Amino acid sequence: MDRRPIRWRNPGSGTVVLLLTAIWVFVSAAALRLGPYPELAELTGGRFLEATFGWGPRLASDLLASLGSEGREVYLQYQVVDLLVAGFTALLLVTVVQWAVGRVAGSESEWHNLALLPLAALALELVENVSLFVLAFFHPSVPGLFVSLGSWATRGKLLVGTVAVLAVVAAVVVAWGRMWEERGEW
Repeated sequence: MDRRPIRWRNPGSGTVVLLLTAIWVFVSAAALRLGPYPELAELTGGRFLEATFGWGPRLASDLLASLGSEGREVYLQYQVVDLLVAGFTALLLVTVVQWAVGRVAGSESEWHNLALLPLAALALELVENVSLFVLAFFHPSVPGLFVSLGSWATRGKLLVGTVAVLAVVAAVVVAWGRMWEERGEW
């Protein structure tokens, strides 16, 4: 059985990573300020199922009922924006991991597979968002399958996403340490 790592493309220089990070900050800030988030945060009092570990049918039903039909429409819009921001965040994290691991361990290292973590978090985000979209669209009917899928996807996303961010931070710290060491500044 072939045990070689997945071939990942090196994103290039740190300049590409910095540029992508700057674009991510701008897009995320714009989505939070100009998208449906401010209105939804006001309607929910800042409570989001997406950030609640282990939400269930009662919490989902209560939150969606409190939004009213117009609020649920905003919630549907939010799911689309949330998924786009999550996709861009995953792209950024994959790029940063590839750059950092490439700097530290070279292009053939199995450590490049750390990039699968943000992709796994994105897949869980997709399941969560589709589940919440279905729940908001069909409210007051709360399909149990989508409550279970959404709740477990939220748990997984929060856990895997946290591990992914920690892995990226660790990879960047090691890469910066290696760069300073190479320059004799360490």
